[in-house]
Amino acid sequence: MANLFEDRYRIEKMLSTNGLSITYEAYDVIRKEYVILRELYPAAIVERDRTDGLTIRCVKMSNETQFRKMKEHVIREAKAMIPLYPIPGVAGILQYFEANGTVYTVAERVEGTPLPEYMKKLHMPKILLHDAFKMLMPVVEGLEILHKNGVVHGRIEPANILMDEKGKAILTGFGEPMEDATAEIFQDATARSVDYAPVEQFIEGGHYDSSVDVYAIAAVLYELVTGQKVPTFYERLGNGEEGEQTDPLVEPKQYNGKIMDYQNEAMMKALSIYHFDRFHTMHEFGEAISEEEFADDYKVLIQRKKPEKFKAWVRYNRILVWGFAACIIFFLFYFGPKLFRIGNGLG
Repeated sequence: MANLFEDRYRIEKMLSTNGLSITYEAYDVIRKEYVILRELYPAAIVERDRTDGLTIRCVKMSNETQFRKMKEHVIREAKAMIPLYPIPGVAGILQYFEANGTVYTVAERVEGTPLPEYMKKLHMPKILLHDAFKMLMPVVEGLEILHKNGVVHGRIEPANILMDEKGKAILTGFGEPMEDATAEIFQDATARSVDYAPVEQFIEGGHYDSSVDVYAIAAVLYELVTGQKVPTFYERLGNGEEGEQTDPLVEPKQYNGKIMDYQNEAMMKALSIYHFDRFHTMHEFGEAISEEEFADDYKVLIQRKKPEKFKAWVRYNRILVWGFAACIIFFLFYFGPKLFRIGNGLG
């Protein structure tokens, strides 16, 4: 692949493949910068032409409709994302083009450390929920914008989240098909991580909307604040005795006592097995879980109304602090002069 794609993109190296696409690092000779080039390549149903080593075609004619639907999905997502660039907390798509019988997307190349590696460097198996949510806030804000424009990521996991030098999160991995057309492909692909994907993503014809991303973000948060992974969907759907369904998901506050009750309830709701029980927007989830909520422009944070018990606790502590301060002032005012005279031998 030494030639230039679209007369401007030169492949430098292959970064990864997951059964649905191949990701490359490429150099844009026009803008003189590196980008991420993703080639749609569902390995289970396509192959390369042996003559030029580039052209992609279906192995069987019966797969052509499926492949066409996948290409249409990638193009539809790219068209929705390109006008929104730049998007906070998201490695945006800059361009797409069709060539060699398939579709390519060009995304901005961002510098950062994958979230799992970043946490290892911190030597912290778990962190405070406030800190974890603040860290992921750019991604949450970016997803809210994308969801309003009909774009769902569908593959969120810690490896797809990069932490920049300022400690802010950036979500990568857009530009892959996530429709019913991929159901058979996913049997052998690793494009979705079962640790962060809800059950509907593994059921043909399953419900698919923004609640998929809400579940995944909640699963990432759960791991950050508890040090434990959310059980996989098939573990959570296992039946107990006499056919009763059991869910092995442990409430996060059981692992981290600093999580407040209302935050614990919000995380459990976001991680519900069934999509209709979850929050359906990132805004709803963020508002429910945080001591802060999004402002309308997604940039300014305003204070969230605290639970009554929490407000009473704050008032009580404020009274103690002011009372203690008043005692110190009285002591210094009343005994200060006497102590000064004694210290200077003035009796």
